[in-house]
Amino acid sequence: MTRGVLGGPDEAPLVVPSRGAPCAVRFDGKLRWYWWGPVGHGWADPVAAQGDRVLSWETEEECLADALRRGWEHDPDQQGDRSTLVSDLTPAQDWLARRRTWLDVEAGLSLWNWAGDVSHSTGGCWNPRGRSVDHCYDKLVAANVPYLFDLDSYRPTWTAHQLTVLRRVLGEAVHVVRSGSGGLPRRAHRRQKNSSSRR
Repeated sequence: MTRGVLGGPDEAPLVVPSRGAPCAVRFDGKLRWYWWGPVGHGWADPVAAQGDRVLSWETEEECLADALRRGWEHDPDQQGDRSTLVSDLTPAQDWLARRRTWLDVEAGLSLWNWAGDVSHSTGGCWNPRGRSVDHCYDKLVAANVPYLFDLDSYRPTWTAHQLTVLRRVLGEAVHVVRSGSGGLPRRAHRRQKNSSSRR
């Protein structure tokens, strides 16, 4: 991730992945494109952002063209798998709004991770931790990529307490994404000092 300043000293700093590519996220019923680049370690990956807002575009073509015009380094390998190019967070939001009776684990993990990326890139400190929180995150990861846990498949079962924790964390994640996208006034997010790598 690189940080710089656009214009003069009064301009908000610009955060850009060292190498990135367009990715799309459907959130609050809208599909937007972002310049995103995984770093391969750590809790969060960088998204192009200026100050406390992530930058977004209406189409993949606009995102790529603007990035290349700005001289950002393109990583075409990140665009190879169209099935992972778009993250639809709608099912997780529907579960939080109780329009669904069960959580789509892919959407739940994507929402959690995307909130971490947005917070990290906009200067926030959102990184929920704790034994119950970590256990919920591990269950989401195992359900999405079971081979990381030496499993062929995994369908998590949730206790009432874990569901309460999951609703709280994903509810915070929605707020983080909205505020980082300009949808809410920026507020101090829940901060946790003990941040360790989870991805």
